[in-house]
Amino acid sequence: MLRSNPNAKSKKWFGTRNKLEIQNKSNYEITYEASHYEEKQILHMENEANLNIPGVGVGGSNKIDYSKAQLLNREKDTIPKNTTINITVEGSKRVLIKYQYIGLHKNLTDAQRNFTVYDEVWFEQPSQETIDRILQENKEEEEEEELQRNIKRKCSSLSQYMCSADDTPKKQCPYCGEWYCKYHYDVNNNRFSTGGHVCG
Repeated sequence: MLRSNPNAKSKKWFGTRNKLEIQNKSNYEITYEASHYEEKQILHMENEANLNIPGVGVGGSNKIDYSKAQLLNREKDTIPKNTTINITVEGSKRVLIKYQYIGLHKNLTDAQRNFTVYDEVWFEQPSQETIDRILQENKEEEEEEELQRNIKRKCSSLSQYMCSADDTPKKQCPYCGEWYCKYHYDVNNNRFSTGGHVCG
């Protein structure tokens, strides 16, 4: 959903450019996180001659050590729908962007892209099929999270030695609001019956 046309502006611009323009062409507000960084730089170069290796012949290869890209600063903001914003980028640095369509994604997506000031960058409106798929994935993830929370809950019964297995989800009693394992879940105010819980 984050799209670009690499170097589209490089031939249209003369001199120094320091603004990365980002368009939001979608019907969603978008939260973004832009991290500026410098490209990797050569730290050390060493020539390895192949003069004495049979079958290789005269020649050599360069052994080069690079530094990792260094994040310089991070910018967070929101782009209203159908709006264009500009991010200031010093020098020839690159920008790494993560994003979230508000109301569609639960958090910043795992997707991330790298850009320069010469790229055309925009967020497009996702197709209805994509929207439906993401919302379904969110629902399934929320259901799984809820299930795991209910498994980790403690049964409220004082007779926990009778509880169902720990890896079974607990359910909330609609009357007293307490959480119980499967064995203790049903209301049982008859002390001569087995299982359930006393619900006042």
